[in-house]
Amino acid sequence: MSWIFIAIFAYLFLAGSAFLDKVLLSGYITRPVVFIFFVSILSLGVLVLAPFFLKVPTTGQLLTALLAGFVFGLALFSYYALVQKEEISRVVPAIAA
Repeated sequence: MSWIFIAIFAYLFLAGSAFLDKVLLSGYITRPVVFIFFVSILSLGVLVLAPFFLKVPTTGQLLTALLAGFVFGLALFSYYALVQKEEISRVVPAIAA
């Protein structure tokens, strides 16, 4: 399979995800913090598989991972706040570029 098709499908999935985010934040979920909570709950599913594939991290690795998670939460909040206020066609190219 050519790499161009993989790239096209990746952008197709990105567009679908962005559209779904906009629909959810425009009508069903009114606050970005609530949406981040649900995304985080779904992400916790990875912890179920972690004992089978990962080893126990050192203290430095654990602190780095916690800091990365905190920064990711801030990035999600800014993205979802922008999605709620602006047009999705203006937000996604700025974030995904």
